[in-house]
Amino acid sequence: MNANDMFPSKYLKADDIGDKQPVVVIEKIEVETMPDGNKKPSISFLKCKKKLMVNKTNWNTLIKLYGPDTSKWTGKPVTLKTMEVQFKDELVNAIRISGNKPAAAAPAAAAADLDAINADMDADANSKTEGEDPF
Repeated sequence: MNANDMFPSKYLKADDIGDKQPVVVIEKIEVETMPDGNKKPSISFLKCKKKLMVNKTNWNTLIKLYGPDTSKWTGKPVTLKTMEVQFKDELVNAIRISGNKPAAAAPAAAAADLDAINADMDADANSKTEGEDPF
C-alpha cells in the first residue's frame, strides 16, 4: 500500500504528476478559504479530476502568459510539470505551470499523460470505502 493513498486530496500534488508533462486546459479559477482562514486561488482543468492550488510563482507565470485579467484565462492551455524547488531548508518537488508544450511530447502523448494521472486517481478512489467522496 502507498502511504500517500491513506489521505487523498482534491488538489493535485507533485506525486500525481510525476515525470509526466500533461497539457491541460483551464476550466475555471476560484478563490478557496484554507483551514487557517487565508484565501488562495485554485484552478480546475478540463478532464482533470483534481484542482491545482496556485502559489505566487505559478500565478505570476499565468499573468505573464495570459495577462492579469483572470476571466481571459479560461480555455487557455498550460503544461504542468514537476521540479525540485527550495522550501525552507530543504528541496521538495513542486508543480510548475509552463506555457510551453513539452519538447518530447506530442499532443496525443500529453493527453495520454493526463489519462494516466486520472487513472491513478480512479484507482485511489476505488480503494476507498464505498460511498466515501474520494476528493
